[in-house]
Amino acid sequence: MAPGNTAAWQAWQRQLSRRHRNLGPWRRLSAQAPLAWGLIELIERSAGGNGSLDLAETLDLVLRLAEIQPGSRRSPTGLDKQLACWLADAVGAPLSAGLLIEQLAWAHALPRLAASVSADCWWQCLEQLVVTAEEAAEAPRQVPLLPRQLAAVELPWTLACLFPELEACRRLAPDSGAVVLEGMDELMDATGVPRAAQLDLLRPLLACWTRCRALSIKAPGWWDAEIHGRYQQLVQEALRLARPDGSQAFSTRSEFQLPQGAELLRAAAAFSNKHDRLIAGLALNGSKRAQGRPATSARLPAASGNSESAGVAVLRSSWSKRAAVLSVAYGGPVLGSELNVRGEVVWSGQSNPVVQLDGRPLEADSDWEEVCWVSDDDVDYLELQLLLSGGARIERHLLLAHEGQFLFVADAVFTEQPAAIDYRSSLPLAATMGFAPEAEFHEGWLAGRRRLCRVLPLALSEWRCDRRAGTLA
Repeated sequence: MAPGNTAAWQAWQRQLSRRHRNLGPWRRLSAQAPLAWGLIELIERSAGGNGSLDLAETLDLVLRLAEIQPGSRRSPTGLDKQLACWLADAVGAPLSAGLLIEQLAWAHALPRLAASVSADCWWQCLEQLVVTAEEAAEAPRQVPLLPRQLAAVELPWTLACLFPELEACRRLAPDSGAVVLEGMDELMDATGVPRAAQLDLLRPLLACWTRCRALSIKAPGWWDAEIHGRYQQLVQEALRLARPDGSQAFSTRSEFQLPQGAELLRAAAAFSNKHDRLIAGLALNGSKRAQGRPATSARLPAASGNSESAGVAVLRSSWSKRAAVLSVAYGGPVLGSELNVRGEVVWSGQSNPVVQLDGRPLEADSDWEEVCWVSDDDVDYLELQLLLSGGARIERHLLLAHEGQFLFVADAVFTEQPAAIDYRSSLPLAATMGFAPEAEFHEGWLAGRRRLCRVLPLALSEWRCDRRAGTLA
């Protein structure tokens, strides 16, 4: 099967053409382009720089390669030349998530491209993929978290699955399990909650590990019980942080948005356990409940959760896609929060109260820390604290009533000495959301496609003509 041997190359083409084509090792995922999972989040993460443009091109390449029909004698326009150009650019290039997604896309397309590209180009591509996997395996710690998982785990598992006849590919996979666990420990705490600083990597890594889970069906030893236990934890937390449309809390709506967030979550839940499959059926738009008796809260894990070590909390009235959900990221000096009501994002983003003492602005002097967490059938309550310069501190109280469907938010400012306190707090409303104030009263409505929330500022007087304590706008 050596390059340059015409007879061997023709035999190799025939062998590849006889295999189950199209989805290959991904047949269990029921998805057209699983490599596109998580790419939207990567594009959003790099928005504002050249990286977003590169990743958009990567997404286009992934979708084009996924559409190649098996056994076709004619490749899509320019694909042979594109592969040669890509190889020229890829050799020696620093590893990045975008480059590795492209490598995986070419790897999965190679069995179908054998009938339409030259033997030399085909073998050069495979050789480049093997070299990448070997180099990543030699020094995985020197590669950032996401590229490390793609290069040192998914790529070798893919090559070993697709080309088990080739010793160079077959020997790549067996020792990658430890790298998976290291990546999971880096992303999330001991309870499976992704750390606040790593939330933007949650979906790309979940996508990587879900594809790896599908690959491991042919080689169960790659995916052991310890990896699966950690994976189940992560899947449930990803569902807890999901919006009904499948996108993740705190993500923005990208022009490249595809309906693949929910597709990823359903595939991950299918590989996880029956509880996660039921949760996906309840929490995601377009999902069908699992067969059998209707899911009840008594049969499912709590919809709300909090991890002080990860700095992430989710106050959720139920697993229903119409539930009120407040997601909070407090693992740093700036507080992030998102409120989702009946499937619409009310606000999402980072914001800190602005506090002045005797006209002097105060700065954050610590990270936000949990003071108290209580969750039961009636309410979720989270209390956080931030130390400020000058010895002051601010405490934020968040309470979500499940049945009453109200959210109580209050800040308390403490100082060491008496002082004039100026306080202002704002919420980063979603682009689709507007505020309609009442003309005479200090209250109003937040509305998107419809009215969602009545706002009642308890610290202000009822009448707008009384401005002693502040304003609502």
